[in-house]
Amino acid sequence: MKVFFQIAAGILLSSLISCNALKDTWNNLNLFPPGQDIALGEQVKQEIETNPAEFPMLERDKNVAIYKYVEKIRDQILGTGKIQYRDTFAWELKIIDNDSVLNAFVTPGGYI
Repeated sequence: MKVFFQIAAGILLSSLISCNALKDTWNNLNLFPPGQDIALGEQVKQEIETNPAEFPMLERDKNVAIYKYVEKIRDQILGTGKIQYRDTFAWELKIIDNDSVLNAFVTPGGYI
């Protein structure tokens, strides 16, 4: 029985070491290539923009201050150097004018 626990402990330890060694691989795992992410994001963007009844957009030219504020946050995050595809994705920002819903989302391809 003692040998069984030693073998089990060895397997567990080697598994933990392997998982830690693969941590960067798991963190960077992307099931879709960037081109597919961009295409899906553009599709969602089109669906939102062509449905103003459900997704009324806050007009950028009439709400300059709020767009500048949110874009500054976006730019600070992008400026960390920790964002994959920083120069590949659009990182386009829109604000949906619906005060009853407090939420934010980013689609694949960087559409915020």
